Amino acid sequence: MRKPDKIRLIFYVLAVCAALAYPVKKILSFERPAIPPKLYLFETEIYDPYDPMRGRYVRLNFKQNRVRLPQKNMRLMEWRSGNSCFAVLEKNPDGTTRIADLVTDVKQVPDGKDFLRVRYSHFQWDFDKTTHKQEKTGVHLIQLPFDRFYLNESLAPEAEREVQANTRKGKAHLRVKIYGNGNFAVDDLIVDGKPILERLRDTASK
Repeated sequence: MRKPDKIRLIFYVLAVCAALAYPVKKILSFERPAIPPKLYLFETEIYDPYDPMRGRYVRLNFKQNRVRLPQKNMRLMEWRSGNSCFAVLEKNPDGTTRIADLVTDVKQVPDGKDFLRVRYSHFQWDFDKTTHKQEKTGVHLIQLPFDRFYLNESLAPEAEREVQANTRKGKAHLRVKIYGNGNFAVDDLIVDGKPILERLRDTASK
């Protein structure tokens, strides 16, 4: 092999290795994290939208998409499509997730606290229906970075019926692994304390 060809081959191999380095590092950060992730439960309503282009899944509508922060009754930032901020997470006594704060810079997340990058929509002022006046309080509307849970072709409508029929007001919980660097991995959809597939198998066997 001529020397110029060897040099080109070396550069080609280096380029391939560089291209593969990031995805491999990303995968390893999930598979073998330095600090194990923590499990968080997000309360959600579900429905089956049926999307033939994207496959069968249940859409998730989270309680945590509305965040009330008494010390931050104001717009966090000027509205702009795609604006993001960071949700600081805590756990309620019953094990469900509570968003304790919203900050615009990851450096503002307190040490030792878990967090998620979320999309910020806008601030919605409370409205007094009796006086027909805007109040001095309100809620921040955000979008969590997960809004669907995929199932096979036949199970999505069954999952929706199961949740509506057997839980209070059709509520379920999405169990999510939260990593120390803000990454996440959806773990399972929990209905009455059981993973949805286990719940559907129990129902089918009755």
